[in-house]
Amino acid sequence: MKRSVGLTILAILLFLQSIACFANLVGGVQPKTAITQILTALYGTSALITATGLWKIKPWAYKAFLILAAVVVGTLLDFQFGRFGMYKAPIPAFILFALFVFTLLWLMTKYFKKKTLKV
Repeated sequence: MKRSVGLTILAILLFLQSIACFANLVGGVQPKTAITQILTALYGTSALITATGLWKIKPWAYKAFLILAAVVVGTLLDFQFGRFGMYKAPIPAFILFALFVFTLLWLMTKYFKKKTLKV
């Protein structure tokens, strides 16, 4: 089965994102709390696994993306309510941003399900 242009672009972007996460673990500028480091490692690992699944058009890429989406939500909550509250936005702004992120994740989940589970 031929990989679509959309899956190719998303796989490359997720691969680059995983590299950025691992680089941030080694020499990042964010505060190094245990939760932040764990979330960053999970983010990078799940992004790399998802990118690999998308590149090879594997059916398990959909489940890998669901794990990545859960890590994204955890990171979003950590940034707002975590120990350092790095990006403490006013609650209405946080709610709007969270709705935006959830909408993107929902749309991407539908796309991944359609493209990867047909295999």
